[in-house]
Amino acid sequence: LVPKPAGVFLSKVVFDGTRFVGVGDMGIILSSTNGTNWHLGFTETTNRMFGIMAGGGRLVASGAFGTLLVSTNADQWVQP
Repeated sequence: LVPKPAGVFLSKVVFDGTRFVGVGDMGIILSSTNGTNWHLGFTETTNRMFGIMAGGGRLVASGAFGTLLVSTNADQWVQP
């Protein structure tokens, strides 16, 4: 998936009931409520992210080198 206008490749996208959240290269995590306009979330990693799951009011993203990030709002991501 290549969202516009960001133009980055997302390796995985999940819908959490209110928004789409996608992960990709260089620690990129994007969210969108409509699938067209995407918002960049804040992470402190540049590792490739390749997995994301939603449940229980949380989002969990996984990536290279054992990177694991958690968020409740898709904007701020922290290591558990």
